[in-house]
Amino acid sequence: MLIADFKKLQKPANSGLRITRSLQLIDYGYTYLEVTVPQMRSTHLRELLTEIFPRKITLHTPDDADDALPELIAFWEYLQREYNLPASKDILSYLRGVNPAQFKQGMNDSSRFGMAKSFLLHPGYGLERSRNGKIQKRKMIWRIKQN
Repeated sequence: MLIADFKKLQKPANSGLRITRSLQLIDYGYTYLEVTVPQMRSTHLRELLTEIFPRKITLHTPDDADDALPELIAFWEYLQREYNLPASKDILSYLRGVNPAQFKQGMNDSSRFGMAKSFLLHPGYGLERSRNGKIQKRKMIWRIKQN
């Protein structure tokens, strides 16, 4: 319901934003940090953006990270406007202060990937991002070698 309302009430300037990262923020916040949206603080956002998102979210292209911050800012602006959450101003201040280039670098830093994400993006074993940014399915070499 919250996300559906957010999508419906977006300003025309933000109408092209996806809601993927907002959904992941809610899901990962509750699953890994045990906080709901009204309980979130900037410290939770910091942990989500710098530790959990890079570990869990697989990007189709490195540039897919570019959409996350504008979407999350629009989401928290909506929460502030519609629900006047106590921490929304602090969270918005934190999100606006995140350097987009550093966020993008963190999302694409393989040393931050979780085990499953590392396996999927390992050349020759799962999915590989090509130069043109499209994901190419690759045969699993280890299965071939087992036969």
